[in-house]
Amino acid sequence: MMMPNALVPVREPEAVRVSDTKCSQCGTAFDARRWGGLELVELLATERVREHVTSWPSEARIEVRRCPCGRALARKTPGAA
Repeated sequence: MMMPNALVPVREPEAVRVSDTKCSQCGTAFDARRWGGLELVELLATERVREHVTSWPSEARIEVRRCPCGRALARKTPGAA
């Protein structure tokens, strides 16, 4: 295995913003106001996500909302579980 000669700092991933949420079916993008206005289909709390993921920030959750085109969209959000 080849080892790199120098260590390169790795940037922490930037927090996902609601405005980055885009429907893959119709292409509609949602800012914070529009995202909150979508029908809430399901809220996956920390405990549910940890059933499938080995490392998950406490208090983070997954919101599943319905796009006007009918597709379910999910995104990670901070907040009380």
